[in-house]
Amino acid sequence: GWYLLAYRLGDRPPAIAGVAATLCMVVAMAALGRVLGWLFREPGLLPPALVLAGVVDIWGVNQGVVAKVAEQSAETITKASATVPGVAARSGAFALADLSIGPGDIAVAALILAVAVQHGFDLRRNLLWMYGLTIIGLSLVLATGWLVPGLVFIGAAGLLANRERFIYTPAEKKTLAVAAGLIAILLVLGTVALRAARQG
Repeated sequence: GWYLLAYRLGDRPPAIAGVAATLCMVVAMAALGRVLGWLFREPGLLPPALVLAGVVDIWGVNQGVVAKVAEQSAETITKASATVPGVAARSGAFALADLSIGPGDIAVAALILAVAVQHGFDLRRNLLWMYGLTIIGLSLVLATGWLVPGLVFIGAAGLLANRERFIYTPAEKKTLAVAAGLIAILLVLGTVALRAARQG
């Protein structure tokens, strides 16, 4: 829905089309996050998923698909994201950074809230942490103009808000450490491969 509205209506779609595209994206990604929440039967599954999402987002923004798209067409990212109202306009020499929240950010936020409800976590606490860290992330974008990986802030909110609820056995901690090491190796190899491909 939002993809077709964003990409099939031309470079300057009517205002209502932009609103509809954003709404479709938000609803679709929130629904996806809710569905994924059903897979998290144990609360301890959430931290590894959030850490992985944050690491992948950092890599994607700096080295991967997002970085490549930003270099070639920054407008594409804006079209596929939910732009924060009132802060993306430019006037003369004064410009504000385009603040947008990507589909993945919304899906993960919905996932955290779904798991919180499912396992009886403090929903208000989760929302406060999420709002607070998201505002910090958007403020960083506004102040610097950088591409900031939003999943780092959203994931950190989920971890900090529910930190007392995540309990692991020594064996589980060892498994998580091994998995983290393998992910780090894969990210390094992927970064090297991408840089080699760009230079080639």
